[in-house]
Amino acid sequence: MPTLSDFERARTERLWDGVSLWCDRRSQGGIYLVGYHAEITLKMAYFRWKGFLSHQVIDLPQMNLARANAKRLGIITPRESYHIHHINKAMVAANWIDLNYPRLFS
Repeated sequence: MPTLSDFERARTERLWDGVSLWCDRRSQGGIYLVGYHAEITLKMAYFRWKGFLSHQVIDLPQMNLARANAKRLGIITPRESYHIHHINKAMVAANWIDLNYPRLFS
């Protein structure tokens, strides 16, 4: 099962994989992988906000808890959307607002 540290390593690898493809003039693959880097970054931000430590496992039950939190905050998450960027952004933003911090995203 992946830990927060595993997500960090994957995030860094996807960024450099994407940059490498972009430099090789394979922009579509590069854009996809840099987007995946952004997705992992948002996912990590959510779990860090929830107090996860580097060695803690992020598995399906944890993802389901995140989905339940999203529902509580009024964010609709279709079943297959663990990997959709706007859902991850909305989760970070809603938790930020739930903690009474100023809005960063529109």
